[in-house]
Amino acid sequence: MISLVVINREIFSEKDIQSWCSRYRIQRIIVFSNNINNNSVKKMSLKLHKPSDVKLNLIADSNLEYFLKKICFIDENLMLIFDDAVTMSRIIKEMNYKEKVFINDFLLTNKTINPYYSNSEIIDAIKTLLENNNNVIFKKNIYSSEVNVARYLCEGVK
Repeated sequence: MISLVVINREIFSEKDIQSWCSRYRIQRIIVFSNNINNNSVKKMSLKLHKPSDVKLNLIADSNLEYFLKKICFIDENLMLIFDDAVTMSRIIKEMNYKEKVFINDFLLTNKTINPYYSNSEIIDAIKTLLENNNNVIFKKNIYSSEVNVARYLCEGVK
């Protein structure tokens, strides 16, 4: 089950990672981020900040197709981290789930800033994912401390 989806381009603090893993009982963190994959300092920081019992997968574009075929067989509480909402929307649509994808919670963090996408594009990507993909169900409201998207998006959330 996808317990938490996070969109954030910046590096996370140890406090963020520890609290999210504890709160959502995360067993595996999967990072879909060229920003982190191409930066050894960010990669090492993420490895050091995660709890020792939590597994970490850093997925580069070259491994993406192989991994998307395997993700539906992972029977763990997952935290997915993306650079931006457009990538998140595309990858979740492409996941090879035979059953519905339940997303327990979703965060746009204070650092959800992408120079290539405006806030309206972030909202549009998430709204498109909700409207056009019947296999994706958000179990809770969508929260944001940067953009007030919760009320806008939750109309379509079941």
